Amino acid sequence: MFVYCHHSNILVLLFYVDDMLLTTKNSTLIHTFITALSTQFSMKDLSDRHYFLGLQVVRTSFSVFLSQHKYISDLLRKFHFHTLKSMRAPCVSKTTLSLTDGELLTDPSYYRCIFRALQYLTMSRPDIAYSVHVVSQFMLALHISHLNAVKSIFRYLQGTADHDLFFKANFRLDLLIAFCAL
Repeated sequence: MFVYCHHSNILVLLFYVDDMLLTTKNSTLIHTFITALSTQFSMKDLSDRHYFLGLQVVRTSFSVFLSQHKYISDLLRKFHFHTLKSMRAPCVSKTTLSLTDGELLTDPSYYRCIFRALQYLTMSRPDIAYSVHVVSQFMLALHISHLNAVKSIFRYLQGTADHDLFFKANFRLDLLIAFCAL
C-alpha cells in the first residue's frame, strides 16, 4: 500500500501483482495519477470494485463497509478448520510459546502458508494482529505448539467471521480507537 499526501489531498494506492486499487476524495488527483501511470503501463479501468483480494467493499454515499467474511470462510475450509469449535479470544490465556517447545513440525511450509493467510487478515481484523505477531516470531523453528496457537486464532475467527469494519462518510480518522481482546 502506498499513500500520497500533498496538503489536504490524500491518494491511497493498493497494489498486488497486477491488480491496483486507487482511492481519493479528489477526482482531479486520481485522473492525473491514472494518466501518468498510463503513459508507462498498459492499464484497464474495471470501475468500482466490490471484492478485491479477499476484501469485500460496500460503498454508499454515507458509508464504507469492509468485510473479509467470505475470505475467512474460504480459509477455514481450505485448511480444514471449519469444523473447529469457536473461541472467545484469538489466543489461549496464560499460554507461553518458545523456540524449543515440543516436537518440530514435519511440514513447516504448511504452517507458513496458513500464517501468510492470517497476516493478510490483519488488514481488516486488528483484533487478531497481536496474536498473529506472536506466532510470527517462530517461523524459523516451527513446533506443534505454534501450529496449535495458529489454530486458536482460526477458532476465534470461526466465531467472529462476521466482525467487519464500518466507516461513516464524515468519519474523522484522528478519532479511530482500536481495542483488542487478549
